[in-house]
Amino acid sequence: MTKAISAESLAENYILERILNGFYKPLQYLEPERELAIQLTLSRPVIHKAIIRLEAKGVVTIVPRKGIRVNDYTESGKLSLLEHLYPLERGKYPALNKAMLQFLISNLKATLYEVNHLPLERKQDLINQLSNLEISEGSHLFAWVKMLARAIDNPIYAMLFNEFEIGVVNVGKAIIAHSGKGSVVSWLKAIETAVLDGTDEKEINQAVDGFYEKVVFAWLSIELHFNGLQIR
Repeated sequence: MTKAISAESLAENYILERILNGFYKPLQYLEPERELAIQLTLSRPVIHKAIIRLEAKGVVTIVPRKGIRVNDYTESGKLSLLEHLYPLERGKYPALNKAMLQFLISNLKATLYEVNHLPLERKQDLINQLSNLEISEGSHLFAWVKMLARAIDNPIYAMLFNEFEIGVVNVGKAIIAHSGKGSVVSWLKAIETAVLDGTDEKEINQAVDGFYEKVVFAWLSIELHFNGLQIR
């Protein structure tokens, strides 16, 4: 079931889209919250919450007694803007897509390295939990990665994946659409087995690299599809 979008998110997306497409220029001030509320037929508190979210993303600054100033997002924008700037499933930025994928894979390797050093009992519990996850859509791959990251005592790993949730979900979409649920599950099982067996870092990296190669091929297929070509 598709999750309903909150009123705050609708307002946030509306204003953000206008900033990213150049309707609002850097250093320009947005309309007052009351006017935005009328435009969007929403309450002023809802608009204010949306503005707070946008300020957290670095795209606006609330200036006391002046209003809401638009920032140059290339200078002050946060990673969460990538979800809006680079919709990976459309294949619009192949070089960036691959760079982000490499970043995700590097973090997955680092996460698995930490997981591999957990006590055997904790690793076994983790693998059992991972085995109970259904892997049939992109969000399931994110749940798999997040479960790995949360098993580590250091919260930074989970937080990094949170920032790139849209990237992980789109990776999942691409490889499941191209290779099928069964293949993806078998690739993830190979990684889980390498961790559970307590193999060294090199063998874990090899398992992840094998997964990466399959993902890159699936992603290439998606990108070519959106450019009018199709790998058979």
